Amino acid sequence: MPKDKTYLLTINGGSSSIKFTLYNVTESLTPILFGKLTGLGLPAAKLCVTNSIQAEESTVDIKADNYQQAVEVLIDWVYKNIDISSVKAIGHRIVHGGHQYKNPQWVTKQLLKHLSAITPLDPQHLPGEIQLIGYLQYKVGLSI
Repeated sequence: MPKDKTYLLTINGGSSSIKFTLYNVTESLTPILFGKLTGLGLPAAKLCVTNSIQAEESTVDIKADNYQQAVEVLIDWVYKNIDISSVKAIGHRIVHGGHQYKNPQWVTKQLLKHLSAITPLDPQHLPGEIQLIGYLQYKVGLSI
């Protein structure tokens, strides 16, 4: 991918899947590619990616016995296929923010502390989503 572009990566971490889209924000929020990791925790886990620009699709079997392995597969794929220095922001879809957070928020330490405290409200999604935010922050180097 050209280095003179600016990208936004969006992530939707579910309980058994992780979906993502990469947008070129240099040219009016154009989706460049999108994909999903499915079957997390099952023997038939897969990574499916569609390149919107080249109209190419690919699907590969992956080892994702747990959420941590799935996140590692995603990060590995991102580093091999995207100029990570061009990713200037990552947007996460969080299923549940409790009563306090109902609108889009910047990810802060306070927000992560709040989400951790309310994991009993959504034990299927919140722990994985929090893990995904932390891992991407650490690997990609975007600070909060």
